Amino acid sequence: MNTYSNSTNHIKENSIKNKSFSYNLNLVPRRTLLFEKVLEDEGVLGDLLIDEIPILFIPFEKDFISMNFTNTFTELYLDGDFSSIYYTSQGLIDFQSKFGIFPRIVGKGDCAKKLADSLVKMRTEIAAIDNTNSSWDGWALSSQFDSLVILDRGTDLVTPLLTQLTYEGLLEEFFFVKNGAIDPTLENIPDEPLGITVTSPKSSHSQSSSSNRTSSKKILKLNSSDKTFDEIRHVNFSKVGKLVSNKTKNLQELYLSRYQAKSVTEIKDFVKGLGNLQTEHQSLQSLYIDQISL
Repeated sequence: MNTYSNSTNHIKENSIKNKSFSYNLNLVPRRTLLFEKVLEDEGVLGDLLIDEIPILFIPFEKDFISMNFTNTFTELYLDGDFSSIYYTSQGLIDFQSKFGIFPRIVGKGDCAKKLADSLVKMRTEIAAIDNTNSSWDGWALSSQFDSLVILDRGTDLVTPLLTQLTYEGLLEEFFFVKNGAIDPTLENIPDEPLGITVTSPKSSHSQSSSSNRTSSKKILKLNSSDKTFDEIRHVNFSKVGKLVSNKTKNLQELYLSRYQAKSVTEIKDFVKGLGNLQTEHQSLQSLYIDQISL
């Protein structure tokens, strides 16, 4: 909201000073009358060129997509706001337009029922509109998906409270996950995660060293794009240290293999793979060994 207030104040100040600028506002995933009313009350609606970007599902893995809604449970069960169900229906309609209609829709929970009903209603409305086109023969049933399974989080409130014991799970417990990635530095560990107080061993360092650590920000993507992470993400945390240690030794042996290269071809092969070797080595040191030491 601070960013929003600063932006509207900036627009109003320029308007008072008779400074002419063009302002573009892109809303994701859609524009709403409520938001336009807020802009109108702020007196900046007429100064904006508003457009919407219908980004619904975001691919985080080759087999995993998400709408990345972080406050859905609160909105549904505390605020009574069912907008997320509407957006999910839109996303699933778009999904079916590409891969075909789900032959079956099954679910559990009140909100799951609302989503299923909304989805069926949208499909019926689209069919009614498109039937006016004589060339339209309807969407075919999906040949890649046999069912859509909808689970309402409200039917199982215990599972999210369980402590995760895999490497990926503990990273998610200790660090704030945003857009499928974390900043794995000690300063970003929440106060007393899992009831454990974490104190920095480097707390006595000067302010300058602290600012240097902040400037060298490290980002760890929690997906299979990182080869090392993909290998250890589902491993029990008690076994990760040994796996990383063995991997480090293997990398060291690969580095030492350059001394055994005798022919020009062997040297070229080593140099060719040196980039990947250095990247993996750096990844191990900065993103995994450091985290295990925490």
